[in-house]
Amino acid sequence: MEKQTKSIERATPGVGYEIKQTLNLSERQIIDGAMAIGDRNPIHTDAAHPNTQKFGGLVASGSFVTGVFSALLPSDFINYGPMLGSHMDVKFKAPIRADVDYFMSWVVDSLEYKKSLNGTVYNMVGTVLDGNDKVMVRANASIVLY
Repeated sequence: MEKQTKSIERATPGVGYEIKQTLNLSERQIIDGAMAIGDRNPIHTDAAHPNTQKFGGLVASGSFVTGVFSALLPSDFINYGPMLGSHMDVKFKAPIRADVDYFMSWVVDSLEYKKSLNGTVYNMVGTVLDGNDKVMVRANASIVLY
C-alpha cells in the first residue's frame, strides 16, 4: 500500500503584514548580551564606569539590539517555509536602556518573486518605538522566502 502525503499550503504574507513584539531588557540582559557578542564597551557592561555615567546608565549594544530585532523575521517567516535573510540596514536614533518597554515591529513594504532565486524577496520596514512613540531604531531588511 502506497502512503499518501497531503501537503499543507499556507497563504504567504502580503504587503502590510506586520510582526510585533515588546522588548524590555534588564541591566543583566544588557550586560550579558554585550558580552555574548564580544562587545566590551563599558557603556554596555559597567554601570559604574565614568563613560556609562555620561550616558545616564547602561545602554544596550547596537549589535545585540540588532540581533534581537532581526530575529523577529525568521521566528515569524519560518511558519511559511524556508527563508534566509539577505540584507539589513539599521539606524539608531536613540539609545536602548534597561527596564523600559519598547515596541518592535516589522512591516512588509513590498515583495517580488525572483525566478533566479526560486523564491520571493520580501522588503521589510522596521521600527523600535518607546512608550511615547519616539523612534529609537529604524531599519530596512530583505528576506527570501522559498
